[in-house]
Amino acid sequence: MTVVVLPNVSQVQSVTELHAALRLRYDVFARYRVFSSGYANDRARMDLDEYDASSIHFVARFADESPIVATVRIITPRRQPHSVNLICRLAHRHGDHALRSAVDAPRDGQLLLFESWPAIELERATGVPIARWCEMSRLAVVPTCRGRGVARAAAERAVAAARDRGFAVICLTCGVWLVDMYRRMGFEPVPTAVARPFRGQPSNAMYLTL
Repeated sequence: MTVVVLPNVSQVQSVTELHAALRLRYDVFARYRVFSSGYANDRARMDLDEYDASSIHFVARFADESPIVATVRIITPRRQPHSVNLICRLAHRHGDHALRSAVDAPRDGQLLLFESWPAIELERATGVPIARWCEMSRLAVVPTCRGRGVARAAAERAVAAARDRGFAVICLTCGVWLVDMYRRMGFEPVPTAVARPFRGQPSNAMYLTL
């Protein structure tokens, strides 16, 4: 019998962990060019945007001290002091003003999928006030670790963290080719929120009631 070993998924605690997560995000998403135009950093090969300061970040490893194999974040309606501190320290370490500008961007109350689906539309479709929503975003897995349950483990940790923090809904936006994968994780397309272009890619808004 094959034993399936799943990674440990934990909240980012150090600048080193955050740096590794942002590098992984860059490597995974560079091919799609779905970066925020103001904060993509090709020189440093890091993907950090204006939503990261209001996010809770997670990384996955198969063993303590081993390289990370996945990362995911929860975008919340409020700035997260722990994340702000880590981003500021990372920006200082690299002498990178573009990274620091992501901390200063006024994004309180905003979720990423509002770029294509207005908040009022999502509230009407689900009956849940947007103030009680958070968003799972930037789920990235090392290519050699795909097909081993890593994405599901990372997503389940994000969902559990959202539930523990009292959110009523966790949502996401994904390419239309990923809808079936997220359905298997329990997400459903937002009613009436039809597929739309999101940063150049045909995408769906999906949600899970917690």
